[in-house]
Amino acid sequence: VVQAAAMLVLGFLATMGAEGGTEAWVSGFLDRSLAAVMPGLGAEARLRVTGAFAQVFPGAVAGSWTLMVVVNGAIAQAILVRAGRNRRPPTPFRALELPHGLTGLLVAAAVVALAGSLMAWPEMRYMGRNLVVVLAVPYVFLGLAVVHTLVPRAPYPGLVLAAFYMVVILAGWPIVVIAATGLVEQWSGIRRRFAPPDDPHGASG
Repeated sequence: VVQAAAMLVLGFLATMGAEGGTEAWVSGFLDRSLAAVMPGLGAEARLRVTGAFAQVFPGAVAGSWTLMVVVNGAIAQAILVRAGRNRRPPTPFRALELPHGLTGLLVAAAVVALAGSLMAWPEMRYMGRNLVVVLAVPYVFLGLAVVHTLVPRAPYPGLVLAAFYMVVILAGWPIVVIAATGLVEQWSGIRRRFAPPDDPHGASG
């Protein structure tokens, strides 16, 4: 995720000189792409769509790239485990831990976004906002680890987990709550407090 954030910063530096700044460049790119894919869509409708997506598009792309790297790594490990070629025992997802330094980077990105807003510096605000998006991705995974730790306490854990993921996929907005849960877990250790007593991974936090 740090590599994705660094690539994002380089992208911002490369497009800051564009007319209107980075956000205008991204909006133009999205507008041209949308016009090519949906030529029947009116200019006003395209403007509304691109205006909404452009705000977090770079961060969303970098975050999606990070997500795909993690998912591909997990699939590769599952294949190795199934084939008996994994060199070390797999760590359960609910035992996921993050380095505390990531929190500092996330806070720094939020400060950059806030400073850009207070100083009326759109480029700074835009960069900070999108860095927050990509740096929040690890906390989504940590929040999901909390969910996987707590769900076994439910009467039908498999059904509860399936319903949970269905809501996340269909609604989308729970991702923000999950990331916030991961951030709280990083500092307060929700898993240590609420994990089942027979779960060593939850107890270790």
